[in-house]
Amino acid sequence: MEDEWDQLFHNHGVAQQPPDKSDAAQSIPPDTSSEKSFTEALEHTLSEDDDWDEAFQKEIQVSQEEENEVEETCGLRAESESESEASSSSTSGSSLRFLTTWWAQTLFKAVTGLQLSWPRKRSSPLRVISGCTGCSAEAAVLKALGVDFTILSASEISKSYRDFCEANYPGRIDHFFESIEDQIRTGKPCATCAASLMGDVLACDPDEVLRQRGLEVDILMTGSPCDPFSTQRNKRFANGGPTTHYLFDVTMQRVIDLYARYEPQRGIFEQVWGFCLPFEKGGKEVPKDRSLG
Repeated sequence: MEDEWDQLFHNHGVAQQPPDKSDAAQSIPPDTSSEKSFTEALEHTLSEDDDWDEAFQKEIQVSQEEENEVEETCGLRAESESESEASSSSTSGSSLRFLTTWWAQTLFKAVTGLQLSWPRKRSSPLRVISGCTGCSAEAAVLKALGVDFTILSASEISKSYRDFCEANYPGRIDHFFESIEDQIRTGKPCATCAASLMGDVLACDPDEVLRQRGLEVDILMTGSPCDPFSTQRNKRFANGGPTTHYLFDVTMQRVIDLYARYEPQRGIFEQVWGFCLPFEKGGKEVPKDRSLG
Protein backbone atom coordinates (compact mmCIF):
# COMPACT_ATOMS: atom_id res chain seq x y z
CA MET A 1 0.00 0.00 0.00
CA GLU A 2 2.84 2.37 0.88
CA ASP A 3 4.49 1.72 -2.48
CA GLU A 4 1.25 2.65 -4.27
CA TRP A 5 0.91 5.79 -2.15
CA ASP A 6 4.48 6.86 -2.90
CA GLN A 7 4.02 6.19 -6.62
CA LEU A 8 0.79 8.25 -6.69
CA PHE A 9 2.46 11.36 -5.31
CA HIS A 10 5.63 10.76 -7.30
CA ASN A 11 3.59 10.92 -10.52
CA HIS A 12 2.28 14.33 -9.49
CA GLY A 13 5.69 15.73 -8.61
CA VAL A 14 5.00 15.78 -4.87
CA ALA A 15 6.88 13.78 -2.24
CA GLN A 16 4.70 12.86 0.71
CA GLN A 17 4.59 10.09 3.31
CA PRO A 18 1.52 7.86 3.69
CA PRO A 19 -0.62 8.38 6.81
CA ASP A 20 0.44 6.48 9.91
CA LYS A 21 -2.56 4.32 10.77
CA SER A 22 -0.87 2.99 13.92
CA ASP A 23 -1.51 6.25 15.78
CA ALA A 24 -4.54 8.09 14.44
CA ALA A 25 -4.24 10.80 17.09
CA GLN A 26 -0.65 11.65 16.22
CA SER A 27 -0.23 15.17 14.84
CA ILE A 28 1.88 15.37 11.70
CA PRO A 29 3.38 18.77 10.90
CA PRO A 30 2.82 20.06 7.35
CA ASP A 31 5.53 19.18 4.86
CA THR A 32 6.50 22.61 3.52
CA SER A 33 9.14 21.07 1.27
CA SER A 34 6.37 19.18 -0.55
CA GLU A 35 4.46 22.41 -1.10
CA LYS A 36 7.60 24.07 -2.37
CA SER A 37 8.39 21.25 -4.79
CA PHE A 38 4.82 21.32 -6.11
CA THR A 39 4.97 25.10 -6.56
CA GLU A 40 8.27 24.84 -8.38
CA ALA A 41 6.84 22.15 -10.66
CA LEU A 42 3.86 24.37 -11.44
CA GLU A 43 6.05 27.37 -12.14
CA HIS A 44 8.20 25.22 -14.41
CA THR A 45 5.11 24.09 -16.32
CA LEU A 46 3.86 27.65 -16.80
CA SER A 47 6.94 29.85 -16.83
CA GLU A 48 6.78 33.62 -16.97
CA ASP A 49 7.50 33.47 -20.68
CA ASP A 50 4.34 31.45 -21.32
CA ASP A 51 1.17 33.39 -22.04
CA TRP A 52 -2.36 32.10 -21.53
CA ASP A 53 -2.75 31.19 -25.20
CA GLU A 54 0.22 28.86 -24.99
CA ALA A 55 -1.08 27.36 -21.74
CA PHE A 56 -4.44 26.79 -23.37
CA GLN A 57 -2.78 25.07 -26.33
CA LYS A 58 -0.97 22.76 -23.92
CA GLU A 59 -4.29 21.85 -22.31
CA ILE A 60 -5.83 21.13 -25.71
CA GLN A 61 -2.87 18.92 -26.61
CA VAL A 62 -3.24 16.89 -23.41
CA SER A 63 -7.00 16.52 -23.98
CA GLN A 64 -6.44 15.41 -27.57
CA GLU A 65 -3.90 12.80 -26.50
CA GLU A 66 -6.37 11.43 -23.95
CA GLU A 67 -9.16 11.36 -26.54
CA ASN A 68 -6.93 9.45 -28.97
CA GLU A 69 -6.20 6.87 -26.27
CA VAL A 70 -9.93 6.47 -25.58
CA GLU A 71 -10.75 6.01 -29.27
CA GLU A 72 -7.95 3.46 -29.65
CA THR A 73 -9.27 1.55 -26.64
CA CYS A 74 -12.80 1.61 -28.06
CA GLY A 75 -11.51 0.27 -31.35
CA LEU A 76 -9.67 -2.57 -29.69
CA ARG A 77 -12.73 -3.43 -27.65
CA ALA A 78 -14.98 -3.43 -30.71
CA GLU A 79 -12.70 -5.93 -32.47
CA SER A 80 -12.86 -8.36 -29.57
CA GLU A 81 -16.47 -7.70 -28.55
CA SER A 82 -17.77 -11.01 -29.90
CA GLU A 83 -15.26 -12.91 -27.77
CA SER A 84 -16.03 -10.94 -24.62
CA GLU A 85 -19.77 -11.63 -24.91
CA ALA A 86 -19.11 -15.22 -23.85
CA SER A 87 -18.88 -14.05 -20.25
CA SER A 88 -21.09 -11.31 -18.79
CA SER A 89 -18.57 -10.52 -16.10
CA SER A 90 -15.72 -10.15 -18.57
CA THR A 91 -17.93 -8.01 -20.79
CA SER A 92 -18.64 -5.67 -17.89
CA GLY A 93 -14.96 -5.44 -17.03
CA SER A 94 -13.83 -4.73 -20.58
CA SER A 95 -16.63 -2.19 -21.03
CA LEU A 96 -15.25 -0.11 -18.21
CA ARG A 97 -11.88 0.25 -19.90
CA PHE A 98 -13.12 2.82 -22.39
CA LEU A 99 -14.67 5.00 -19.65
CA THR A 100 -12.06 7.50 -18.50
CA THR A 101 -14.16 9.56 -16.08
CA TRP A 102 -15.41 8.46 -12.67
CA TRP A 103 -19.00 9.50 -13.38
CA ALA A 104 -19.08 7.52 -16.64
CA GLN A 105 -17.96 4.38 -14.81
CA THR A 106 -20.53 4.97 -12.05
CA LEU A 107 -23.30 5.41 -14.61
CA PHE A 108 -22.26 2.29 -16.51
CA LYS A 109 -22.29 0.19 -13.33
CA ALA A 110 -25.73 1.54 -12.41
CA VAL A 111 -27.16 0.70 -15.84
CA THR A 112 -25.72 -2.82 -15.93
CA GLY A 113 -26.77 -3.38 -12.32
CA LEU A 114 -30.38 -2.66 -13.28
CA GLN A 115 -29.99 -5.07 -16.22
CA LEU A 116 -30.75 -2.31 -18.71
CA SER A 117 -29.39 -2.43 -22.24
CA TRP A 118 -26.28 -0.39 -22.90
CA PRO A 119 -26.83 1.91 -25.93
CA ARG A 120 -23.27 1.42 -27.24
CA LYS A 121 -24.49 -1.78 -28.91
CA ARG A 122 -27.06 0.01 -31.09
CA SER A 123 -27.01 -0.81 -34.79
CA SER A 124 -27.60 2.87 -35.65
CA PRO A 125 -26.66 6.18 -34.01
CA LEU A 126 -28.85 7.53 -31.22
CA ARG A 127 -31.21 10.14 -32.74
CA VAL A 128 -31.19 13.29 -30.59
CA ILE A 129 -33.08 16.61 -30.70
CA SER A 130 -31.58 19.38 -28.56
CA GLY A 131 -33.33 22.62 -27.58
CA CYS A 132 -31.60 25.60 -25.92
CA THR A 133 -28.43 23.61 -26.48
CA GLY A 134 -25.78 25.81 -24.88
CA CYS A 135 -22.42 24.03 -25.16
CA SER A 136 -24.24 20.69 -25.67
CA ALA A 137 -23.55 18.81 -22.46
CA GLU A 138 -25.45 15.87 -23.96
CA ALA A 139 -22.89 15.59 -26.76
CA ALA A 140 -20.03 15.59 -24.24
CA VAL A 141 -21.73 12.89 -22.13
CA LEU A 142 -22.64 10.60 -25.02
CA LYS A 143 -19.14 10.96 -26.43
CA ALA A 144 -17.58 10.14 -23.04
CA LEU A 145 -19.83 7.08 -22.70
CA GLY A 146 -18.87 5.84 -26.15
CA VAL A 147 -22.45 6.07 -27.47
CA ASP A 148 -22.74 6.80 -31.18
CA PHE A 149 -25.21 9.63 -31.76
CA THR A 150 -26.48 12.23 -34.21
CA ILE A 151 -28.09 15.49 -33.13
CA LEU A 152 -30.69 15.94 -35.85
CA SER A 153 -31.62 19.44 -34.75
CA ALA A 154 -30.28 21.88 -32.16
CA SER A 155 -30.94 25.50 -31.20
CA GLU A 156 -28.85 28.14 -29.46
CA ILE A 157 -29.11 31.94 -29.56
CA SER A 158 -25.41 32.50 -28.85
CA LYS A 159 -23.20 32.24 -31.92
CA SER A 160 -20.17 31.66 -29.68
CA TYR A 161 -21.81 28.55 -28.23
CA ARG A 162 -22.84 27.33 -31.68
CA ASP A 163 -19.27 27.76 -32.90
CA PHE A 164 -18.02 25.89 -29.81
CA CYS A 165 -20.33 22.94 -30.48
CA GLU A 166 -19.46 22.71 -34.17
CA ALA A 167 -15.73 22.87 -33.36
CA ASN A 168 -15.87 20.20 -30.65
CA TYR A 169 -18.45 17.88 -32.23
CA PRO A 170 -17.85 18.15 -35.99
CA GLY A 171 -20.35 16.24 -38.09
CA ARG A 172 -22.55 15.44 -35.08
CA ILE A 173 -25.12 18.24 -35.45
CA ASP A 174 -27.10 18.15 -38.68
CA HIS A 175 -28.98 21.43 -38.30
CA PHE A 176 -28.26 24.27 -35.87
CA PHE A 177 -30.96 26.94 -35.44
CA GLU A 178 -30.48 30.39 -33.94
CA SER A 179 -33.42 30.00 -31.56
CA ILE A 180 -35.87 27.41 -30.33
CA GLU A 181 -38.63 29.39 -32.09
CA ASP A 182 -36.86 28.92 -35.45
CA GLN A 183 -36.32 25.27 -34.60
CA ILE A 184 -40.05 24.73 -34.14
CA ARG A 185 -41.17 26.86 -37.07
CA THR A 186 -41.61 24.73 -40.21
CA GLY A 187 -39.79 26.00 -43.27
CA LYS A 188 -37.19 28.11 -41.44
CA PRO A 189 -33.63 27.36 -42.71
CA CYS A 190 -31.12 26.69 -39.94
CA ALA A 191 -28.04 28.84 -39.35
CA THR A 192 -25.73 26.10 -40.63
CA CYS A 193 -27.46 25.67 -43.98
CA ALA A 194 -28.00 29.40 -44.41
CA ALA A 195 -24.29 30.07 -43.85
CA SER A 196 -23.32 27.41 -46.40
CA LEU A 197 -25.75 28.90 -48.94
CA MET A 198 -27.67 25.61 -49.07
CA GLY A 199 -30.93 27.06 -47.81
CA ASP A 200 -32.87 23.86 -48.50
CA VAL A 201 -36.04 24.32 -46.45
CA LEU A 202 -36.89 20.61 -46.36
CA ALA A 203 -33.35 19.67 -45.38
CA CYS A 204 -33.76 21.83 -42.26
CA ASP A 205 -36.88 19.96 -41.19
CA PRO A 206 -35.77 16.76 -39.38
CA ASP A 207 -39.39 16.00 -38.56
CA GLU A 208 -40.18 15.62 -42.27
CA VAL A 209 -37.11 13.47 -42.86
CA LEU A 210 -37.99 11.21 -39.93
CA ARG A 211 -41.55 10.75 -41.18
CA GLN A 212 -40.33 9.85 -44.65
CA ARG A 213 -38.01 7.18 -43.23
CA GLY A 214 -40.42 5.91 -40.59
CA LEU A 215 -38.02 6.80 -37.76
CA GLU A 216 -38.52 8.31 -34.30
CA VAL A 217 -36.52 10.61 -32.05
CA ASP A 218 -34.79 8.62 -29.31
CA ILE A 219 -34.04 11.49 -26.92
CA LEU A 220 -35.12 15.12 -26.72
CA MET A 221 -32.87 17.21 -24.49
CA THR A 222 -33.68 20.77 -23.37
CA GLY A 223 -31.80 23.20 -21.16
CA SER A 224 -34.13 26.20 -21.25
CA PRO A 225 -33.29 29.46 -19.39
CA CYS A 226 -33.44 29.09 -15.62
CA ASP A 227 -33.73 32.83 -14.89
CA PRO A 228 -37.53 32.91 -14.37
CA PHE A 229 -37.45 30.06 -11.85
CA SER A 230 -34.17 30.62 -10.00
CA THR A 231 -34.45 31.28 -6.26
CA GLN A 232 -31.53 33.69 -6.67
CA ARG A 233 -33.87 36.13 -8.43
CA ASN A 234 -35.25 38.80 -6.10
CA LYS A 235 -38.79 38.65 -7.51
CA ARG A 236 -38.98 34.84 -7.73
CA PHE A 237 -41.81 34.52 -5.16
CA ALA A 238 -43.36 37.96 -5.64
CA ASN A 239 -46.82 38.46 -7.12
CA GLY A 240 -46.84 36.50 -10.39
CA GLY A 241 -43.41 35.01 -9.71
CA PRO A 242 -41.80 33.44 -12.78
CA THR A 243 -44.67 34.46 -15.07
CA THR A 244 -43.47 38.08 -15.03
CA HIS A 245 -40.08 37.19 -16.52
CA TYR A 246 -39.68 37.70 -20.28
CA LEU A 247 -38.11 34.22 -20.69
CA PHE A 248 -40.97 32.40 -18.97
CA ASP A 249 -42.63 31.30 -22.23
CA VAL A 250 -39.43 29.69 -23.54
CA THR A 251 -39.80 26.89 -20.99
CA MET A 252 -43.55 26.86 -20.49
CA GLN A 253 -44.52 27.12 -24.15
CA ARG A 254 -41.64 26.66 -26.64
CA VAL A 255 -40.17 23.59 -24.97
CA ILE A 256 -43.63 22.02 -24.73
CA ASP A 257 -44.16 22.75 -28.43
CA LEU A 258 -40.88 21.01 -29.22
CA TYR A 259 -42.00 17.88 -27.35
CA ALA A 260 -45.38 17.97 -29.05
CA ARG A 261 -43.77 18.17 -32.48
CA TYR A 262 -41.21 15.37 -32.17
CA GLU A 263 -42.84 13.07 -29.56
CA PRO A 264 -39.51 11.53 -28.47
CA GLN A 265 -39.15 8.12 -26.90
CA ARG A 266 -37.43 9.74 -23.92
CA GLY A 267 -36.90 13.28 -22.72
CA ILE A 268 -34.42 15.05 -20.48
CA PHE A 269 -35.82 18.32 -19.15
CA GLU A 270 -33.08 20.29 -17.39
CA GLN A 271 -34.07 23.06 -14.97
CA VAL A 272 -33.14 24.51 -11.58
CA TRP A 273 -34.71 23.46 -8.28
CA GLY A 274 -36.86 26.60 -8.30
CA PHE A 275 -38.85 25.01 -11.14
CA CYS A 276 -40.29 22.62 -8.54
CA LEU A 277 -41.25 25.36 -6.06
CA PRO A 278 -44.57 27.29 -5.93
CA PHE A 279 -45.12 30.20 -8.28
CA GLU A 280 -45.76 32.57 -5.37
CA LYS A 281 -45.17 32.65 -1.65
CA GLY A 282 -47.91 30.65 0.05
CA GLY A 283 -49.12 29.18 -3.24
CA LYS A 284 -49.54 25.52 -4.14
CA GLU A 285 -49.15 25.34 -7.93
CA VAL A 286 -45.60 24.78 -9.17
CA PRO A 287 -44.19 25.35 -12.69
CA LYS A 288 -43.22 21.69 -13.05
CA ASP A 289 -46.80 20.50 -12.57
CA ARG A 290 -48.17 23.11 -14.96
CA SER A 291 -45.70 22.12 -17.69
CA LEU A 292 -46.61 18.45 -17.32
CA GLY A 293 -50.33 19.22 -17.32
